[in-house]
Amino acid sequence: MLEMMKPLLAAILLVTLSSCRGTNRDATSGDEEKFARVYAMLVMVSSDPQMASRTPPEQILADAGMTREEFRRTVADYNRDPQRWGSLIVKVQKIIDEEIARPDSNSSMPGDAGATQSLKQPSQ
Repeated sequence: MLEMMKPLLAAILLVTLSSCRGTNRDATSGDEEKFARVYAMLVMVSSDPQMASRTPPEQILADAGMTREEFRRTVADYNRDPQRWGSLIVKVQKIIDEEIARPDSNSSMPGDAGATQSLKQPSQ
């Protein structure tokens, strides 16, 4: 079920956040990876009511050391250059696929210790 909903959820998140404005134009590769991981976790949480109840979006942002305003500015930066979304969505999809495929995936979902570690130290 989650597999089929990922593209729809990503599109919904994009539309929801598309009206945000910001000024941060130049993201480094590390910033993009961090944003991709946060975005992936938000998509995963939004697709599962049980996960959403134990992991509010603010916790995901806090675990990644990102404020809501930083998230909005980053979305606005991507919205100013829509081609950037293509590469980001590929990264987000890869992160989601890796999280689902992990043998300990139940303990690494947002709200659990594994997810916090995953946000703080992205895999290479």
